[in-house]
Amino acid sequence: VRGFIDSLWGKNFSPKRFITFLRGGRMTNEQLAELIGQGGNDELIPLLWEKVRRLVYMQCDRIYRRAPERFIFHGIVLSLGIGL
Repeated sequence: VRGFIDSLWGKNFSPKRFITFLRGGRMTNEQLAELIGQGGNDELIPLLWEKVRRLVYMQCDRIYRRAPERFIFHGIVLSLGIGL
């Protein structure tokens, strides 16, 4: 992780600056997922979820609407109360 951070700022790293960078959307979802996957960065999972949540819900809705009968057969029913 430190190597990744150093590649972004070198010796100018600070945790506050890093969190500001993440929240500013300048890090791609893939980069953020990779950073989490390297271990020791579980506190970034909620940030990644906030960045991809709408996309995940949209993809799930699209898949469900293609063949709702398959989901209903297995007891999965679309809930309209999902807050995006």
